[in-house]
Amino acid sequence: MNFAALGFDAVMIGFEYALLAVGVYISFRILDMADLTVDGSFGLGLAISARFAVAGHPALGLVMGMLCGALAGSVTGLLITRARINPLLASIITMTGLYSVNIYVLGAPNVSLLDSPRIYEPLGALLPMLAKSQVKMIVMIAIVAVMAALLIVYFHTESGLSMRAVGDNEEMCRASSINTGLFRIAGLALANALVGLTGGLLAQYQGYADINTGTGMVIVGLASVIIGELLGGRRSVTAGIITSIVGSIIYRVVLQTALALDILDSNALKLITATLVALFMSLPALRDNLAGARERRLVRERAHAFAQAAQAGEEHEGMLDIRDLTKTFNQGTPMEHRALSDIDLDMERGEFACIVGSNGAGKSTLFNAIAGTITPEAGMVRIAGSDVTLTPDYQRARSLSRVFQDPLKGTAPNLTVAENVALAYGRSKASSLHFAMSAERRAFIHNELAKLGFGLEDRMDVKVGMLSGGQRQAVTLLMATIGEPDVLLLDEHTAALDPEATERILDLTQRITTEKGTTTLMITHNLSDALELGNRTLVMDEGAIVADISGEQREHMEVSDLLALYRAQAGRALEDDKLLLNKDASGKHE
Repeated sequence: MNFAALGFDAVMIGFEYALLAVGVYISFRILDMADLTVDGSFGLGLAISARFAVAGHPALGLVMGMLCGALAGSVTGLLITRARINPLLASIITMTGLYSVNIYVLGAPNVSLLDSPRIYEPLGALLPMLAKSQVKMIVMIAIVAVMAALLIVYFHTESGLSMRAVGDNEEMCRASSINTGLFRIAGLALANALVGLTGGLLAQYQGYADINTGTGMVIVGLASVIIGELLGGRRSVTAGIITSIVGSIIYRVVLQTALALDILDSNALKLITATLVALFMSLPALRDNLAGARERRLVRERAHAFAQAAQAGEEHEGMLDIRDLTKTFNQGTPMEHRALSDIDLDMERGEFACIVGSNGAGKSTLFNAIAGTITPEAGMVRIAGSDVTLTPDYQRARSLSRVFQDPLKGTAPNLTVAENVALAYGRSKASSLHFAMSAERRAFIHNELAKLGFGLEDRMDVKVGMLSGGQRQAVTLLMATIGEPDVLLLDEHTAALDPEATERILDLTQRITTEKGTTTLMITHNLSDALELGNRTLVMDEGAIVADISGEQREHMEVSDLLALYRAQAGRALEDDKLLLNKDASGKHE
């Protein structure tokens, strides 16, 4: 076996597909979307290039293939920005339509170009001493180098910078007077122009065009991009373009070698490619899982020791028990931040504690650790005597409920009020094939909604998305408590409401938690509420609980006393950009 010839062919094919990889890089990494238009625009460029080559105009065929690829990308962009179709679905629509277009353009399932002029032949005539394969290599490298250089320059212009920003933060771009829709269309046009050019080059390189050649090209491009990223392609846009090209070459060298050595069956080529892409894309998750395995083992061992101590009567067992809870973000980097530091907290059944603290005090991180959306590196969380430190959040939710600040987060907007409540009612048990809304359950839900005092019992069949913020948060609160959870977490659940709705939701909160005897933690920025609601006030600073106020001390405490206590414990004034000190005479927050 001639490995030199094999390597030469593999590198040349890698350059042939290099601009495909760059096109996929633009849509996948710069615009942050998976664009399946690629499969169709590749075939379109191939078909147009073949037809022009047969007509005696190979160079014009490449230009037209590139322009038609850009047109295909623009169609997808228009479907996304003007018709407001889901990006993935929009690209599938365009790709599907292009299959028929490509058949019409090509005029036959396949077309031979062996007797037609091709783009590299003029250079071959000028350099007769070079073999045809060497001439092809020179042409491919030249085209790829020129296109890559132009792209690198473009992405460092003001226009290119705007396109990169659109994929990074579209809302910020709109606030900066950037027409995000136009740049998204332009980005997809640019990406698919490169793909169309790649299809055109392939037709003239291999000497024929086949209607099915474009199938699976998006996976081929993704494989090249991901291989390039392993070489440092995420550092900058310049590195991304260059490493995508290098990734295309490496990908082809590996595949050609495997095929030549009979390691791979050619029929399994796309299956292997898809598997490799899935594997490489899952590497960050695999790396995180491996890195966290030791951490989880240590957490499990420590939690087990706490549980043994509790069983031996050495530890108090309440409804919510937290011991030495610690969480550090970006550990081992310059951005390292210890969000929770050895938190200890005991709460009995029916206790209601309000949490206040400065910005970055760790309030939301504490809730996330209790709810299971993050895993601490040390400590233990027990709910009703059960260790849930490492229990997944969806399993933990059977005994714990959480109401978020945003009313949109706690409900399914396209389900009716009754359907949302029915969904929450069954949270403590596995889903079954029983009817979700029996007559008996509907009557029960009607009765529970009537207790809220928002008139929702008369709007049971209205979609939740049609409700006001206050009504929606009332439904969310009912959903969180209807299954009588052991612990209720209220994460600034009135922050997005107007003053009147806030008062009603707080009154409802106090009534429901008192009636049901639910152990409750509530984050609030209103210091007056923090002293009036519930029976405990917790003050957090720099990841620690610096004050736990209850009983007679709390009853006689004013807001000014709470501020003074915080200053004494933390050594500085309470700083919170959402802070509300008290209420005016009408009950509205100031």
